[in-house]
Amino acid sequence: FDNIFEGRYGVCAQMPSGPTTLYGRAGADVLPGQTATVELRLGATGTIRGSFVRTDLVTPITFAQVAIGNIGFATTDENGQFQVSGVPLGTYRIASKDPVTGHSGATTTTLAFDGQTNQVQLVEQIQLRGEIAGRVLDGSGTNVVANAVVTLSTGDILSPTRSMTTSSDGRFSFPNTLPGPFTLNAVDPVTQFVSTKSATLPDQVPLFQIDIPLVPVATLSGVIYEPDGTTPATNATVRFNGVLVDTDETGRVSFSRLLLGSYTVFAVSQVPGRTRSAGQTNVTINAPGAAPDFALVLEGLGSVSGLVFASDGNTRVGGATVRLQLQSGFFNDTETLLADGAGHYSFDNIPVGNYRVAAESQALGASYNGQITHDAQTDSADLVLSASGAVQGRIVRADGLTPVEGIDVLLTFNSVSGLPGRAVSRTDTDGLFQVENIPVGPFNLEAVSVDFDGIARLGGSLTNNGQTLNLGPVPLDEADPYIVAVSPANTAAGISINTTVDLLFSEALLPGSVNSSGIYLRSEAGNVPATVRLLSDPTNSIPRLVRLTPNSPLRSQVTYQVIVIDSQRQDPTGGTTGVGPVDLVGRPLVAPFISSFTTADQDPPQLVSIFPGNNAVQIDPRSVMRLSFNEPILGSNFIFTVTGPKGAASGAANVGLNGLVLTFTPAAPLDVNAIYTMSVSGVRDLAGNLATNQPFIVTFATLDTIGPTIATLRIGDNKPPVASSTVPIEALLAANEPGASVRFTQDFNPVGSATNIPYRANVTLPAAGPTTVRAIATDRYGNDGPFAELVVTVVSNQPPSLEVRRNTPANGPVLSGQPFSLLLRGTDDVGVTNMTLISDGTLNIATNFPNGASTIVTFVVPSNAVAGDTIEFHGQAIDTSGVKSPEVALHLVVS
Repeated sequence: FDNIFEGRYGVCAQMPSGPTTLYGRAGADVLPGQTATVELRLGATGTIRGSFVRTDLVTPITFAQVAIGNIGFATTDENGQFQVSGVPLGTYRIASKDPVTGHSGATTTTLAFDGQTNQVQLVEQIQLRGEIAGRVLDGSGTNVVANAVVTLSTGDILSPTRSMTTSSDGRFSFPNTLPGPFTLNAVDPVTQFVSTKSATLPDQVPLFQIDIPLVPVATLSGVIYEPDGTTPATNATVRFNGVLVDTDETGRVSFSRLLLGSYTVFAVSQVPGRTRSAGQTNVTINAPGAAPDFALVLEGLGSVSGLVFASDGNTRVGGATVRLQLQSGFFNDTETLLADGAGHYSFDNIPVGNYRVAAESQALGASYNGQITHDAQTDSADLVLSASGAVQGRIVRADGLTPVEGIDVLLTFNSVSGLPGRAVSRTDTDGLFQVENIPVGPFNLEAVSVDFDGIARLGGSLTNNGQTLNLGPVPLDEADPYIVAVSPANTAAGISINTTVDLLFSEALLPGSVNSSGIYLRSEAGNVPATVRLLSDPTNSIPRLVRLTPNSPLRSQVTYQVIVIDSQRQDPTGGTTGVGPVDLVGRPLVAPFISSFTTADQDPPQLVSIFPGNNAVQIDPRSVMRLSFNEPILGSNFIFTVTGPKGAASGAANVGLNGLVLTFTPAAPLDVNAIYTMSVSGVRDLAGNLATNQPFIVTFATLDTIGPTIATLRIGDNKPPVASSTVPIEALLAANEPGASVRFTQDFNPVGSATNIPYRANVTLPAAGPTTVRAIATDRYGNDGPFAELVVTVVSNQPPSLEVRRNTPANGPVLSGQPFSLLLRGTDDVGVTNMTLISDGTLNIATNFPNGASTIVTFVVPSNAVAGDTIEFHGQAIDTSGVKSPEVALHLVVS
């Protein structure tokens, strides 16, 4: 596939394979300018071949259709052979039927790997065909049903589905049916309900009888009564099981072909003026046939009427809108009417249940909740409109004196009716206005003059019924807000990094419009996180002072911009990115405001590097000490000292390399093998900022030219110098130094070295005479110290000794079958390499131990040992030189 867009793709492939189709799918990621390679693997397949023969296993059955599971078919040739290729892996049932005799044969086979070929043989099974017969009965199971369609389906996929219609005696018959499972379906000729019955036709059974009972059904009748419970409702509609039926002249209704179960019966009157008189009942049908009759009484109707009064409770309100909302169990609709000139209203045909009556007049409203509990109930409900008042005032120009004539004043408020909460009044020649019927509570006023772009917006509240609120002069705002002053001033420099930014506006601002999306501080690095607050002007307490407080100190020597946007800012997708401040009537700035200032240098100089570093070693005595800073520093008023074992070192301190490096040059080389302390303080940048973390103190060591001294050279672990033995030689330094090592020689021949404490090397002693071991220590800088010498005079090797004694029991005879233990311990002037313990006779054992450590061995006296028998043990130890100890014997008497 060429010229496709980059992205993730799915690649599918399919290929016909024998009787089926193979599928494969894989995913691929396509990158720009590259070719993606994908490999699809179709499912593995195999081949099934075989033959269909008669019971003699020789005679072929020709031209028979062979079913391969449920995926396909094949036909046997003149030799009874068949073959199907391209079969997906799996287990299949292979079945066929002789087209002449109808005898069938079947087997199963499994394809487990790609390319597998399985050979099968189908052998005809001679089965005695039988007959399935029976009757179709009604739901009661007693009466036969004629003209019912009966369908036979078998489990044999090669046998077709057969159908027949029952005769007048309700009987059906399906002869010549193969043994096996089957299903019968019978359709009720009247209700069309389907009944199903399944069974298995046994082999060698000529006739199998089975009856099919139809779905049981019933009939139901009942009478609908008027609310008095005795008068039949002859003009009513009954809804039952989704069907609508009208009552007859006796109030009766009937229903047939009903399944057994529970039902709901609902009835409603159709008499004009009583169309909401309704009732409902539940019935249960438990048996087929005629169910017991039911009776349903309609619930009846009521009415409500009354007067609509103004909020004073006395003045009738004609023409008010009155709504009736039904809240009964059967009806939820609404009726609307207008009260007459006297404020009277009336509703009838109200069903039993809850209802609500509501009156509306302009933005005022009233409501009443009632309930009809019985037929012919009459309710009376007077409705008093909600509390209200009037708002008046005088619209004037911005000078507070000049009245504005002919301007519309809009009041918005929370309406208690369904009408919008809006009222309008136009000012007269004196600028006066008055708006009545305003609900008690908060309201908002708005007046706009297009002649001179004046706007007035304010809020107020009515607190009690009948109140007239006089707002007095309401001046129009005729000017756009602007910024009077900014601090720091525009282009100011040397401003503290801890500064705040104050913006003084020409008039009060709407508090909700002051936010960090419309008023912010920025630099080349981006917006500065800051809090934005609206404060009162300290000179007149008007909220027109905006203060930006950065969340952290500003950066030194950086130019910042103060931004106040006008109106809104949007991104390319139309989303709002910022909203500027507005005055109390919603006016934004005419144009964005931008002011800038530059901060002072208030960053202290930072130490970048120092030489020598703290705890440095092997410093050349002629080295020049230096400190590097991130900015130029002053060349005076600092203190630079280098102090050693002989006191302060003399030298010269200077500032160089564009003022970035402070150096100290000793007047003479420092002493070797000495520790010095360098201290620097009073460092300032050109702006006078003192460097942080002063004083800078460093301790260092000059060249080390003295090697370590070995204080003691000895044989470790207090081992005796036995001839031909190997002993550890240990060197102890007079003062431990990190990184030191020790070299060892024996009679001037190297024998090893050690780099860790304890400094040791193993030395093999001669068979006789003295030997001299020497050691020399070297520090980490390669300085050798004086050598140490140890003359070792060897002593003769002594044979080892072995102790064998009783452990438990400690004394006395041992009993037949009793466990007991012995303790073995070997000692030697060098070391024991083997302990041997043997016993023969009554107890026959031999055991060895690889060293002389104390060892407890446990034995059991043989059960065949008799009193007076003796158990003898013999032991011997061998040291590292192969010298053996005297043999040790231990005797135990059996009691």
